[in-house]
Amino acid sequence: FKKISFENLAMAFQGDFTKNNNNIAFSVTNSPNIDFITSTPKGLVLKKQFHVRKPDFQPSSNPNEFSAAISTDNKMGFLDVQSDKNYVYALYSGKDLQKGVSKAFESNIIYVFNWSGDLLRRFVLDLQITKFCINNNKLYGFVDSVNPQIVYCDLPSF
Repeated sequence: FKKISFENLAMAFQGDFTKNNNNIAFSVTNSPNIDFITSTPKGLVLKKQFHVRKPDFQPSSNPNEFSAAISTDNKMGFLDVQSDKNYVYALYSGKDLQKGVSKAFESNIIYVFNWSGDLLRRFVLDLQITKFCINNNKLYGFVDSVNPQIVYCDLPSF
């Protein structure tokens, strides 16, 4: 963890992990950041970081701790991250809280990375989803609405 910033370590419970064999992807909910890490016999190795911006931090009552400053200007980042053996899929919000909390925590934008951390593609869904999973080359998403539903689509070829 020597090359991972303290702020990202402090966000460990405010993001999502996914793994494939010795590969790990960690996304941060409160900022559009995702790290790609490999577990080796000698320890963890940071392969790549896709960092757009740091989340806003404010000091807590303990000077050694930080928390994400959730304000109407703080944009949400990756809401959910899933993977298969070849790719990492990240649901990206990019919305602030000014239009409402529920709107900030749903999106129709999926970023696709390889396990080396290279951004391969960004695609847009027809509906806003809050969570998703990947299975048999399909994306299944949860639509949080008056009539909640599970929707699916075939994943594009890369």
